[in-house]
Amino acid sequence: YHYIRELNRLYETQEALYSKEYHPDYFRWLEINAAEKSVYIFRRGKGKGSVIAAFNFSDQTWEKYPCRL
Repeated sequence: YHYIRELNRLYETQEALYSKEYHPDYFRWLEINAAEKSVYIFRRGKGKGSVIAAFNFSDQTWEKYPCRL
């Protein structure tokens, strides 16, 4: 319950997560070709107001995962 509440708060306070949701210039995959590692990274927004979201769906910890920005 607390996890969902925090995610909702984050979504409401980070305009980049919902602004121009369907505009292609405001979404960019940064890592999508690492299915074997179960890692996905994307950027929402543009410029200073952008947010980078990284998801690790594996049971392995990646200390310094390389990502092109």
